[in-house]
Amino acid sequence: MEEAPSSTYQDELEWCIRQLELGLLQHNASSKQVQEAQFTLKVLRSQKAPMVKKRQVMKQVFGDYRQLMTKERQKAERLAKKPMKAQIKHGDTKSSGSVIYKKCMSENSESPRELF
Repeated sequence: MEEAPSSTYQDELEWCIRQLELGLLQHNASSKQVQEAQFTLKVLRSQKAPMVKKRQVMKQVFGDYRQLMTKERQKAERLAKKPMKAQIKHGDTKSSGSVIYKKCMSENSESPRELF
């Protein structure tokens, strides 16, 4: 299996910015954490900030962000390769004679997830 090409600086920067934005949207953070995240985003988005400073901020916030990116990419690849089973179930027949079908997809047959 071939390894994915090494990340470029721009890819790393975009990944860090996306992770910070997702963290702000998903977590109930204190006002201090929100301010720190906003400051970090400001530095990472800045055109004037040198690349060295941006890398320092990314390392400070995320630790080994390159390893985290690799793990996320591998997880996405693993999920993409995992086969999903589709099932069609008969719904209730109405008095008008129409039939309703439900399409379900599941990772295994014991726990189907409804799509519609």
